[in-house]
Amino acid sequence: MLRMRFSLAALAAVFLAAALAFSSPSPAVAIDLQSARSGGLVGETLSGYVAPVTSPSGEVSKLVADVNSARRAQYIKLAKRNNVRVEEVAALTAQRIIDSLPGGAYFQATSGGWRRK
Repeated sequence: MLRMRFSLAALAAVFLAAALAFSSPSPAVAIDLQSARSGGLVGETLSGYVAPVTSPSGEVSKLVADVNSARRAQYIKLAKRNNVRVEEVAALTAQRIIDSLPGGAYFQATSGGWRRK
């Protein structure tokens, strides 16, 4: 069990780097994840995905959908490779991402509300 946790932790660290790569805007999205985070438009959830902090514009909604779709695909790959549940990979990665957020970024607290780092 300890070995699996260590393996998941290592994979989550690798995934964190990949998740941060999703911060670059796609041609169809004018705002990127870093800008949306620093602008207080989106925050990191405990489930490993991003969500709007306030009522999102269409642009922010598209960014959230794109980032979450890419993350889910990576979570599925890691979960299959390590024979664990997708939710385990996502939750572990969420904690790593939240821990690495810059000051001022929003994240979901255990109470479910948004907190600023």
